[in-house]
Amino acid sequence: MNNKLASIFITAAFAVFGTACAADYDETAGEGEDAVDSIEQRVVLPTTGLRFNVTLGDNGLASGGQAYAEVRYVDAAPVWYPLNNGAAWPADSTQTVGIALNHPEDVYDVFIRYGKGQVGDHTDTWKIKGLQIHDVRNGALSTQRFQLGWDIQLSPNATFAYLPIPNVLLRAPSNDLGNQQEFFALSYETWNGAKACMSIKDNEFLKAPLGQGCKWREAVEVPYIDYLSWDGYIWRATVNTSTMLFTHQRQNGPAPIAPPHSSTNLRYKSLNLFEMVIKPWDDDNG
Repeated sequence: MNNKLASIFITAAFAVFGTACAADYDETAGEGEDAVDSIEQRVVLPTTGLRFNVTLGDNGLASGGQAYAEVRYVDAAPVWYPLNNGAAWPADSTQTVGIALNHPEDVYDVFIRYGKGQVGDHTDTWKIKGLQIHDVRNGALSTQRFQLGWDIQLSPNATFAYLPIPNVLLRAPSNDLGNQQEFFALSYETWNGAKACMSIKDNEFLKAPLGQGCKWREAVEVPYIDYLSWDGYIWRATVNTSTMLFTHQRQNGPAPIAPPHSSTNLRYKSLNLFEMVIKPWDDDNG
């Protein structure tokens, strides 16, 4: 584990890292996602906002305890949204909550917080073993934003959990580059032909093995990825999330090897050939 991840875990008093899954492969649906998607039919969703699916562990949240989602934006002050309104969340139950936001695509980070410090609003210990966040647009469920990678335990001594929301990626097939679709993680073929999932956050990649879904519990934060490009050669890419540029260099093939170059797009192989770009902030704000 690198120092950056370790410092996040210590600060938050537990380990949590995760994000959405890709749709390049049929088997890449998020771990646990199928079990909770049907709940959306029984929940009144906001016109525009976020949907939280929270699966409790063997310790539930007692009545009177208060959980919040603190939403941090790119260019706005953070806002705390109540999740349970003081109601009990029993052990091993799945709770679904919708919160209204003007611009969910501008969400940069989310914290799950246990109480605001008032006496009596965070008096017990409770666990979360599954959590997904989805966009809601035009009153309908949209793109997944986050997939929990670790179990969470919240208590009076560990009152918050950091959920890093990755950048939005726009993916298009090589034969139809105008047909871009949103993803918050993508699967790709690595330098040795293995399959992996990755998302992007703060100039780094979060990389996870791909099996029957993206295995976010085994994810690692890495400064670059090695991938198979359209030309069949191995390329290495770093990312700058401020400028939204990838810097690439070919790693094998005929000499000479050209110096690294930067571009807004990354062309990679994942069963088929795809191109991805990082979606600019405020792209949907008009």
